[in-house]
Amino acid sequence: MGLLDYNNIFVKEKVRFLKYGNVYDLLDEQGKLIGSAKEENITFLRKIIKLTKYKYHLGFDVSFYDERNNRLFTIHSGPKFFLSKATVKDRSGRVIGKYIQKFKLLKPRFLVEDQRGTQIATFEGKWHGWNYWFTNNNDERLCDINKKFAGLKEIFTTADHYHIQFDKSIKIDGDTKKLVLAGAAIIDILFTERR
Repeated sequence: MGLLDYNNIFVKEKVRFLKYGNVYDLLDEQGKLIGSAKEENITFLRKIIKLTKYKYHLGFDVSFYDERNNRLFTIHSGPKFFLSKATVKDRSGRVIGKYIQKFKLLKPRFLVEDQRGTQIATFEGKWHGWNYWFTNNNDERLCDINKKFAGLKEIFTTADHYHIQFDKSIKIDGDTKKLVLAGAAIIDILFTERR
C-alpha cells in the first residue's frame, strides 16, 4: 500500500531545537511510518529571516515523500503580505492544483483549484477547535483534518500533530488526495505556527 491508499493518516511534526524548516512524519493507524514531508530550499538568508518577526511573511516549499523516500509532490507558496496562495506540483513539475486564501473573519478559508484553474473544492476550518474540512463542489465532505494535542512538548515548541481522515464512501482520485495532504501542511505553516 502506498501513501495515497490510506484513509487515515497521522501527521507528526518533529521537534527541532533551531527550527529553520518544518519536518513531518506521516504514520498509519498503527504508528508505522508511511511517508514524510519536509520544508526545503532553505537558504542562509531565509534562516536569518526565520529568527525575526518577518518570518510570517516568508513563503515556503514543502515536499511530500512516500515510505521509500520518493518525492510525490511539492507545495510552493510565495511571500505572504495579506492573503496566501500556494501551488501544488507533482514530481515532474506538473501543476496539480492551487490553494487561494479568501478573507473570512476568524476562519481560515481557501478555494482549491485544479490544474486548469477551475474551482473543485473549498478548504476551511474553525480557529477555536483546530478542525478543518475539505468539501467538493457537490457539498460532499471528502476529508477532515483535526489537530491533536501533542502533550507537554506542544506547550514549549511549535510541534503539532494532525489526523487526516478521508471519507471511505467517496472515491477520491490521486491528485485530489495530494491536494488534501497539502492542506495539512498549509494550515500548519500559515495558521498554527503563525498564530
